Amino acid sequence: DAKDIRDNIMSGFKNISRETINSFLERNAKSSQLPPDMDLGVEYTLLTPEELSKITSQPNWHEILNEKYPGSGGYTIFSRVGFNNTLDQAVVYVGQVQGPLMGMGFYNLLEKQDGEWKLMDQIMVWIS
Repeated sequence: DAKDIRDNIMSGFKNISRETINSFLERNAKSSQLPPDMDLGVEYTLLTPEELSKITSQPNWHEILNEKYPGSGGYTIFSRVGFNNTLDQAVVYVGQVQGPLMGMGFYNLLEKQDGEWKLMDQIMVWIS
């Protein structure tokens, strides 16, 4: 629910601009698939929501995931990034799941300083 997300972000990040929150909510109103050719500095495999759902609907999904993608250690979900108008503040959601009842999700507030993005604050949304 967009109102709950807005309230959660605003209460957790005292210095976040409304522009950044509004951008985040607008950009995440619908899901988007990442391009498969991004250079993240690590090996990765992108799964469609359908592929992930098919795996995680199984009772032993973490074993299936590790068999199919050895060394993966689980999966990570990213939101789209919301920016302020000057593109020097950003918020992004990151969820990491290693196995059943083993995961966490965070909103991350970043600021661009001297040309580099720095993590300024983090809100834990859930943990299992």
